Amino acid sequence: MPHILCPRCAPPPSRFGGGIGTWTYKALGGLDTVSNTTTTGWRHVIVRPLEAALQTLGSGAASITTRFGPTSVAWTLAGRTLELNTTIPTGSTADVYLAGATRVVESDTVVWANGVFTPVAGITGAWTAVRSNVTSVVFAVGSGQYAFTATV
Repeated sequence: MPHILCPRCAPPPSRFGGGIGTWTYKALGGLDTVSNTTTTGWRHVIVRPLEAALQTLGSGAASITTRFGPTSVAWTLAGRTLELNTTIPTGSTADVYLAGATRVVESDTVVWANGVFTPVAGITGAWTAVRSNVTSVVFAVGSGQYAFTATV
């Protein structure tokens, strides 16, 4: 069994079905998919590294080859700066969660500041969401490569 470097990130016994590999890219890396009556199989991606992984590990990455192509995320938290790079393949969309963000830049353009979203190509919307008492800024994105830098 692999050594887990994040004691607060230990996987629940069956919550993340599919074993430690699935849990690793979902929780630590931050890649997941939505399956419901309108979308399945990585058509809509959730990019959301586990808050405990951000705080404890400081960096992480995950990738998976989906039926639409490679999907990936790499993130680093240094002090109050969160850098998150993600690739969403053609035919997919994603919600990208930036935990604790107060100001967000994507590829040198401010897209979130003072609670206001500034639209740019590829990002169709933004809102806030609360999970485990942590507020995240969430961006709806289309296929492409994104480089987010957030002040947290």
